[in-house]
Amino acid sequence: MRKAAFINLKNRFTLYSIVESQTFEPEFFDWSDDLLPKLKDFSLVVYYSPEIDIDQIRVIRKNFCYLNIKLIIFTDSITIDVKRDVHAAGADLIELVPDSAEELINYLNITYDYYKFEKV
Repeated sequence: MRKAAFINLKNRFTLYSIVESQTFEPEFFDWSDDLLPKLKDFSLVVYYSPEIDIDQIRVIRKNFCYLNIKLIIFTDSITIDVKRDVHAAGADLIELVPDSAEELINYLNITYDYYKFEKV
């Protein structure tokens, strides 16, 4: 099973619901600059920030450029301009933070399917 890093989402979703989805092996972290080197060990990085910091997203993406690591950004509010800027900074997906574990698992299933069919 591939590993996923969930940054700043520790109190929003339970470990059990993600493990039960059988998509990714989750690990929860709070953001710090010391975390950057560890992110190379994951197939998926899910980062939550109430307000988007484009520079932070660039730092995260540059840390694992040329690696097949997907970066999903969750936030509390987005506009078309922010969405464009976040994609330009290197995020694979930017969405509003899921309201439930089921909604989060839908995102994980989509990403998991991407990795599953990528080998074909």
